[in-house]
Amino acid sequence: TGLRAAELASLTTSSFDLDGERPEVTVDAAYSKHRRRDRLPLRAGNFACIVLDRLREWFFLGAISFPA
Repeated sequence: TGLRAAELASLTTSSFDLDGERPEVTVDAAYSKHRRRDRLPLRAGNFACIVLDRLREWFFLGAISFPA
C-alpha cells in the first residue's frame, strides 16, 4: 500500500523511525484515511533501501543527494 497525497504532505522527520528493528513511518490520525494513527512498515527492497539510506543521510547528517 502507499500514502495518499495529504498523508505524504503531513510527514515530518519525527514521522519516521529508521533505527528500529523494522523501520516504519507514522501518519497522524488527522491525516490518515482511517482517522487513526497509522504505522506503515518500510519494507526492504531495492528502491526502499535506497530511500532509507537517503532519508538517514538527510535527517541525521543534514544533507541529501540522489544519483544522477
